[in-house]
Amino acid sequence: MDDFLDNEGNTCLEDSVKGEEVVEDIYSIKETPKVQENSSEVLKKHKCNLCHYSSSRRYQLTDHMNSKHLKIKNHKCNQCDYQACRKDTLKRHINNEHLGLKKHKHVDIVDPRIKNYKCSQCDYKAGRKGVIEDHINSVHFTRKNYKCTQCDYETTLQGSLKRHINSVHLRIKNHKCNYCDYEASRRSQLRGHVNNVHLERKSYKCIHCDFETHLQRNLEFHVNNVHLGKKNHKCKECDYQTSRKTRLKDHINGVHLGRKNYKCTECDYETTLQTSLKRHMNSIHLGIKNHKCCHCDYEASRKCHLISHVNSVHLGVKNHECNQCDYKATAKRYLKHHIDRVHLKV
Repeated sequence: MDDFLDNEGNTCLEDSVKGEEVVEDIYSIKETPKVQENSSEVLKKHKCNLCHYSSSRRYQLTDHMNSKHLKIKNHKCNQCDYQACRKDTLKRHINNEHLGLKKHKHVDIVDPRIKNYKCSQCDYKAGRKGVIEDHINSVHFTRKNYKCTQCDYETTLQGSLKRHINSVHLRIKNHKCNYCDYEASRRSQLRGHVNNVHLERKSYKCIHCDFETHLQRNLEFHVNNVHLGKKNHKCKECDYQTSRKTRLKDHINGVHLGRKNYKCTECDYETTLQTSLKRHMNSIHLGIKNHKCCHCDYEASRKCHLISHVNSVHLGVKNHECNQCDYKATAKRYLKHHIDRVHLKV
């Protein structure tokens, strides 16, 4: 049979042969094993070393690292000082703040003061259903699905894990004080620092004594620890008890495991408590002494030292007695020093 010519002078027979080759190629592709639609986890071979994030494409992992961990903000708003890590986040900011386009129509999401969702186990309320679910998992079911790959930290919230990694392991402190060199990894910490140190605002006052603080959780801890004597967290290795779970963990790491995770950058000082490291930095290296005696010129970096000074020098109170002699001391450390030097001959 003669070959048929197309408009360009090519034979239709050649095209048909080529078409058969294409068809064979298509069928050969179909014969290769297909990846199942539900196997999305298999395709996510690019995994983040700092969290549980994984991606199927490398650029997505790069965007994740820049935005979540490195906090690189290349997208700047031309209306204000706002900066964002991602372009879509900047677009959402412009729509919400400058154009007034808010996608969320629910009042409870826009206004956090309205809390319509209630916990079925206690009196806790929240403005979002997801917050209630996180509350139930953490408080009532104690589920901690997010674990740090660098240490033993566990939490029920992904946001808490991100803050932990940024503050503890990456040492990222984006919130800086305008009055001093203080830096914080969280905005709430900076706000508390400004209110406590510079503005001296202490809105939460104890009804049982003169204690004042700028944080509500500090007041609750003070009442439970000092006035109610609640110490619900007990050590399984010894008789140590405390009212805070974090203190029990620090006690186990320092006393029983010998771990000192907080190290001074100026000297060889190591401690198991972050608060102890802060006190060390303020008293030894920065020379900050915020506790002043109202009777003389004495200044101390810690409130307990000021109380011991007032009791010993001005009031003459000596509550710590030696069980081997008549010696009395105003502070427990003085009594320990007396026993080591006089009785134990250390």
